Amino acid sequence: MCGIGGLYNVTGVKTPVAHIASMWCALEDRGTHAHGMAFNWVGADKPVVSKNVGPASDSKNKIKKYLSGNKL
Repeated sequence: MCGIGGLYNVTGVKTPVAHIASMWCALEDRGTHAHGMAFNWVGADKPVVSKNVGPASDSKNKIKKYLSGNKL
C-alpha cells in the first residue's frame, strides 16, 4: 500500500513545515517499505524528487531542509 499526502499553497504564506512533516510521518500507517516525495516552489529551476527505501520518517529532516524558506 501507499499513502499520498499533499499541500497546495495558494496564499504564498510561509510553508507550514512542521505540519507537513507530521503528515508525512502519519502516512507510515500505509506502509514502511519505501517512500518518495517531490517539491517545487516559485523560482525553483526544477522540482526536487527523492525516492528512498524505508519508512517515511527517515526523510523528516529532508522535508525540513527543502521546505524551510521556500514557498511551494
